[in-house]
Amino acid sequence: MVVGDAVGVGVGVAVADGVAVGVSVAVADALGVGVALAVAVAVVLGVTDGVAGAVSLGVGVVVTS
Repeated sequence: MVVGDAVGVGVGVAVADGVAVGVSVAVADALGVGVALAVAVAVVLGVTDGVAGAVSLGVGVVVTS
């Protein structure tokens, strides 16, 4: 299992202006292994234009098997 920090772009659902929770396809940086190009789905907190379904850009945590 790989656990790391994820950075990605995805579709988010705005819960407040400028804040969203979304799902992102991201590249993980594995702990203690350097850079692992593991592509995974990550939950992100991002910045949006405050419209439901807006595109989010954010940083999250990813866990892959």
